[in-house]
Amino acid sequence: MTDRPHRGGTTRFYPPRFKLLIYTLVSALFAFVGFVASRADYTLLSWLGWCFLVGFGLGTLVMIARTLRPGSTLEISEAGILERTTLFPVGLISWDEIVVIKKREIGQGMGSERLLEVVLTDPVGFRSRPRSLARRVVDLYRRLVKQPDVYIAGSMISAPIQAVIDEIKRRRPGLPVAELPPRPRVFRRPGSDPQFRPPRW
Repeated sequence: MTDRPHRGGTTRFYPPRFKLLIYTLVSALFAFVGFVASRADYTLLSWLGWCFLVGFGLGTLVMIARTLRPGSTLEISEAGILERTTLFPVGLISWDEIVVIKKREIGQGMGSERLLEVVLTDPVGFRSRPRSLARRVVDLYRRLVKQPDVYIAGSMISAPIQAVIDEIKRRRPGLPVAELPPRPRVFRRPGSDPQFRPPRW
């Protein structure tokens, strides 16, 4: 669902709550399987069960928090982009802090994720903002795995990612939006095309 007011107002994008609910149920199911396996007499099976229970249990809690969090997950206004797609949002990114928007597609098929990477003019200054301990931990993790400081995940909004791009262009026509090819697969099926497939935008 998207709330699109007249120019000068705020355009709000809301989370896909039904899809998040499905993810929550699936994660809870795997956590339950892990709980059952953790009670097995076999050490290896019990250890794997505990891994499933802890991992998917935490995942279930995260999905519940995202599903039940009220309000929109993304807001675009004349002030900038207010990001709330993640569990610990980065807050408002003003337009003068943004150099370019990069469209990415990670993975292929049903498991692919489409996102918009927000490239900042001053990443170091952006990280020095006052923020919560949880947000600092998330930022540290992103730097370790070489993820961008700010990105908008398409799976966290109910509207197509192209609607977000169109709204950004409407607000800031001069802001460049670059389209990057999908990341290569580490393993390919024998006989598969080694060339990149174009992103599904």
